[in-house]
Amino acid sequence: MKKGPPVSIYNEVTSANGTVEYVIVSYRRENENVPYLDLQQTRDFYEKDVGTSILPWKRNISWSNFIQILKVFVLSDTVPQDRNTTDRVFNLLDLDRSGSISIDELQRFFKIFNLNCTNTFLKELIKQYDENNNGKLDKTEWYQLITSGRSRRLIEEAYKRLHDEYQI
Repeated sequence: MKKGPPVSIYNEVTSANGTVEYVIVSYRRENENVPYLDLQQTRDFYEKDVGTSILPWKRNISWSNFIQILKVFVLSDTVPQDRNTTDRVFNLLDLDRSGSISIDELQRFFKIFNLNCTNTFLKELIKQYDENNNGKLDKTEWYQLITSGRSRRLIEEAYKRLHDEYQI
């Protein structure tokens, strides 16, 4: 049987007060029931890890901001993204407030799931949308990346590279 296209599934568990406590992102093939990739994160672990982390990229993205970024990345090809939402997420990732997202800033998001994307991988990605060839994504370029649906596949590709490199 031919494998179907990938399908991303985003699930979150909320507390009684509406706070997201746990998030799972699963990728599976359209005609398969078993996911080939599950990314999971709990608020308690994330916040404890952020509070004790010596890594500045973890301290700069709060749990609620992480959830907003994740939703845009994962759901971009299934849920239409309006410009206000993509601009808000752009601003969350643009930690130095330069008006563009650099490779380092993009890596910070991926590292939350231990997806260590190489500079080469991210340069290849950015190059596809970097119309002014400055090696960064401005808001218009970012919007094109998100609305193309490619952002969901970024997480998938980053995991695949990690899997291939470390034989996970």
